[in-house]
Amino acid sequence: MYRVGKHVGYRLTLMAALFTALLVLMYEWLPERHLQIWPNPELGRELLFADAERGGKSTVSWTETPGQFRCVMRPSEAWKICGMHIPLGDGREQGIDLTPYTHIELDVKYQGPTGKIRFYIRNFEPGFSQPNDYESNKFNNVIVSVDQYQPPWRAPLALFTVADW
Repeated sequence: MYRVGKHVGYRLTLMAALFTALLVLMYEWLPERHLQIWPNPELGRELLFADAERGGKSTVSWTETPGQFRCVMRPSEAWKICGMHIPLGDGREQGIDLTPYTHIELDVKYQGPTGKIRFYIRNFEPGFSQPNDYESNKFNNVIVSVDQYQPPWRAPLALFTVADW
């Protein structure tokens, strides 16, 4: 049987501790991981939605500039809503794991009277969500004051919380 001497064991422990400390210190210099979600030509153009689909009067349409769209919010009895749905993964039950990412960067230009913009991330929850019903997904959102919003806006994913409605 081979026995490791005391000095060799201490050296291995010291080397392991130094290596661990080096890895911790190097973390700050590692490049950030990036995932570009949009524009994505594979997704097609059926991504826009507005409250007109629910009896409202708002409209949404693509502009002449590729990848850009325009929402026109109009007063109505329906809850005013307009936006773009970007499915990740298979777009139904299997999304993508965002845990390796810490921030999201949004470049949205806004003009209008409201003082806040709401951004959503939807999450499929087995046992609760239905594969063909996006409205059944868990909504995580962040509300941003228009006064504080300057595109491109970089926000920690930790700011997104389950929608309170």
